[in-house]
Amino acid sequence: MTLLFTTLLAASAAAAVQAPAPPERLDDVDTAFVGVTLLTMQAADDSAPARPDHTVIVRGGRIVDMGPSDSITLTEGTRVIDGAGRWLMPGLSDAHVHVWTPDELLLYLANGVTTVRNMWGTPIQLGFRASIAAGELVGPQILTSGEILDGPNPIWNNSIVVDNPEQARATVAAQKAMGYDFLKVYDRMPADAYEALVDAAREHELPVCGHVPHAVGLDGALRAGQLSVEHLTGFDAHRTPEGLADSAALDELAARMRASNVWSCPTLIVFTKFVPAETSNAWFERPEMAFVSPTTKATWDPSADFRLRNMTAADFARMESSHDNSRALVKALHDRGVGVLLGTDAPNPFVVPGFSIHEELAFLVQAGLTPYEALVAGTRNLALAHERADSFGTIAPGLRADLLLLDADPLQDVGALEERAGVMADGRWYPEADLRARLQELAAIYSTPPDFLANFAPLPDLGGFAGRFEVRFNDAPLAMERVASNADATHNRVQVGYDPRSAFAFEIGQQRESGADQRVEVRGYLESGSGSAIFERSAGLLRARGEGIYAALDLQRALPETTYLSFPSFGTEARLHTRLRRLEIGEDLEVEVVSIAITQLIEVSDTHLKVERLDDREVETGIGTRLAQTFALDSHSVSGAGSVHSTLWLDAETGRPLGLEQAEQLGSILALRQE
Repeated sequence: MTLLFTTLLAASAAAAVQAPAPPERLDDVDTAFVGVTLLTMQAADDSAPARPDHTVIVRGGRIVDMGPSDSITLTEGTRVIDGAGRWLMPGLSDAHVHVWTPDELLLYLANGVTTVRNMWGTPIQLGFRASIAAGELVGPQILTSGEILDGPNPIWNNSIVVDNPEQARATVAAQKAMGYDFLKVYDRMPADAYEALVDAAREHELPVCGHVPHAVGLDGALRAGQLSVEHLTGFDAHRTPEGLADSAALDELAARMRASNVWSCPTLIVFTKFVPAETSNAWFERPEMAFVSPTTKATWDPSADFRLRNMTAADFARMESSHDNSRALVKALHDRGVGVLLGTDAPNPFVVPGFSIHEELAFLVQAGLTPYEALVAGTRNLALAHERADSFGTIAPGLRADLLLLDADPLQDVGALEERAGVMADGRWYPEADLRARLQELAAIYSTPPDFLANFAPLPDLGGFAGRFEVRFNDAPLAMERVASNADATHNRVQVGYDPRSAFAFEIGQQRESGADQRVEVRGYLESGSGSAIFERSAGLLRARGEGIYAALDLQRALPETTYLSFPSFGTEARLHTRLRRLEIGEDLEVEVVSIAITQLIEVSDTHLKVERLDDREVETGIGTRLAQTFALDSHSVSGAGSVHSTLWLDAETGRPLGLEQAEQLGSILALRQE
């Protein structure tokens, strides 16, 4: 029950978007950028001059020829893009992002970002990657890790807990089989698990990136050859509030980083956007906020964010004073030959996908890098780090046609990257006017109140309970649930809908026989397709099978009668509600739960639920004030991947649900009955 709405944010964020298709890629006709000043970014420093009056030929998704314009002969039918007075350079790479929606992918491309490195992946991002490659979705190339790999009591719920060497080896093999590009490690992984994970990753040819686990330390990460260190984690011994370590210590550190081929992705911007709640309104007024979804903006409340809500004014002041120190450390590492990657950590609070890349570039220049060096960090370096320099990151024949056409010289000012004539991604040409139009369409949609249940027909009258629940996250509308059941709640129908633009909705039909036996049919609807799944429990067994988008589901496992089967809805929880009603105030119970999460995929997990009956209270709902039986719910993942704390209200007269409030790491979810 406590996981009733834990999947709502993921489902809303993960849903495929009904957006205009990408432009056609010309696979049989050349595209020529003629007369450009060419910046190939093939050199590590400013020694390679810009090449005036050059022409670059693209066919399909690849660069096929380039040279001085007077040496290039255009074939008949070539699409010519005028480059006179313009600069052509490789598309940007954002080496640290968290992509959850196709809308965010548009924001990256509209800001010249043609490759992103996604640092917390699921099958959702694998689907995005495939759709972009197939020309079905607008967006940059995606390199992605799998789920965050952390230790016991992970920082973030839904991380994968890796507590020992055996788990480490199994996790690496599983993520390799899923098709992820690299592994993302986090703070609390034990040292023996980390060492085993690195060894297994080497065998499976998967780079290890991420934080420096506390038990490992920077020295351990360097010995292991971790590919990249994010956010300057682990560098505390080399800097203090008063300044950096002595030059000799930095020389030794840089030499070890170079020898181990460890890159730094400092994400300077993210810490400048951690601000007190009282100053956050100014950030919400920035023009690029029009292109951020209401759901994402709802997660940016500093007073609700678990990382910020207990910070004092002194804490924020110390964080602000550390910015200069961080820039100085980046400059010191760069000057000593350590590779730097351009990354933003979007969409952390006020770090807007795509738009924030220009702020991060400016921070690198403020740190002391030249404009060219900052652009190297955002183009060729990610390709070099991941051994893909033969694919992207520079301009050369045979490489991906990921290009930016600029109206100003970025070697004079990195701000020129905001003066674009257009973006080419994998050979698809997006004129700047087209990208601006797509952004304005997105802003118009975000400003229109959604009809969450628009895609459903009304539920039939089953002769019992009928209700509708509004779900809000940090007071922003998130979803709507409609429920109908028969008199004894053994037959239930549920509809759950998100913003229609998300094109994600699901229906659940449940029939419960005597005892714990039940049959549940789930149907999910996405813009990319639909699917169904049948769950049947009988004689101590749970069987599940899926079709369509859920075809991978094929499950059989033991399920004792005392274990509850929980779906993300009120309408399928009647059996548990009946048991909770019997508790006296002050009494508690503990039960085992098999939780079913529904998004683009269906995931099954085990949780342990503790319930305590609290004092009755009056609850304000859309049907008026009701006296409610109140329950505190604490659910803990059996795998150790996190916990959820909720409060449930049942109508004291009827026993039917009135609502639920659930604490999340970035705020709270509130569901209340409206009808």
